[in-house]
Amino acid sequence: MISLLETKGITDPDVLAAMAKVERHLFVEAPFVNRAYEDSALPIGYEQTISQPYTVAYMTQALAPKPGDKVLEVGNGVRVSSSCSLKDGMQGLHDRAASRSARRGQKNV
Repeated sequence: MISLLETKGITDPDVLAAMAKVERHLFVEAPFVNRAYEDSALPIGYEQTISQPYTVAYMTQALAPKPGDKVLEVGNGVRVSSSCSLKDGMQGLHDRAASRSARRGQKNV
């Protein structure tokens, strides 16, 4: 996936390193695990998707965040869905995202 992002013009080494750390297979539905690292949006349940990697990498590279910056990204699949899930009746999606994120050491879901 990283090589593909590079061929599409993603050159920022920090963005590429961050994208390499994302364990997309933990978030997609079981039938799509074998496609988790393709450059496409994939279903994560509750009629929601995880964003296309290129889209996320492009936005991040364009933003050029620096260490210590705080960024609110709206519209990025799992995170938005999980933050809206209680309001929208998708408690299951929130719980799944929180559990998978917790396994990666992330606590703010």
